This record gives sequence, C-alpha cells and structure tokens, in this order.
Amino acid sequence: MSKKKEKRRRPDPVRCHCGAVAVKRDGSYIHGEANWGGDLYVCSRYPECDSYVSADKVNGLPLGTLANARLRHMRIETHRLFDQIWENGIMTRSSAYHWICDKYGLRRSEAHIANFSEHMCRSLMSDCQRMLRNNRIAC
Repeated sequence: MSKKKEKRRRPDPVRCHCGAVAVKRDGSYIHGEANWGGDLYVCSRYPECDSYVSADKVNGLPLGTLANARLRHMRIETHRLFDQIWENGIMTRSSAYHWICDKYGLRRSEAHIANFSEHMCRSLMSDCQRMLRNNRIAC
C-alpha cells in the first residue's frame, strides 16, 4: 500500500487594505539607518500607499494587518493605554486580554491590537481611559 502524497497548499499572499500584495522587506527599506533590525510586510504600492506591518522574528508571519501611518499611530497609542491596565496591577495581562475578548465578542486569537481598525482602537482607548480613571491612574 502506498500513501497518497499530501498536496501542500501554498499560503495566500499577504494583502494590503488597498488590495495590493504586500512584500516582505528588511526594516531598513522603511526606516533606513534607524532600522531596529526586523522585517516588515510592506504594500507593493509603497510609498503611494504607506501601509506596512512588522513580521514575527521567529516565524516570519505578519504581526497584524497592514496599516497606514494614522492607524499605526492609533494602534501604538491604544496599546500604550491597554498596557497600563496590567502594568498598574488593575488586572493581570492574561485577564486584560480576556476582558477585551468579553467586551468585544472576540476569540483570544482575534484579540490583537495589531489587527484592530481605527474604530476598534478608538473604542478600546475610550474603555481603557475609563478603567484607568476609575482606578485613579493618570492616562
């Protein structure tokens, strides 16, 4: 008896929100000499479309969805506020992620700020600010 060869499916290309394919590049492509040493997935229409996202240093996969400058900034600010919740001991880090899941009806695999839209970022920032204020922590 011979085993049938399992046909490996080629992964779908990473796409930008503009519809173009993203290309994996060294971070210096965007950041020049200020590169922090990681890879990025960059929209193939860059610089017309200035969207990109970091790649995981271990498996090389994108760490979220491609984002333009405005959304990247919102995600950074959202994460800054969210991290204050567990850094100040209001919740454990794990509990804080469970809170996001419960609040927004997400599975744990979906609760990554790097995948959030502007709307989701605004909503989570508001919720985080409220929680920090309620716990008398300046934000």
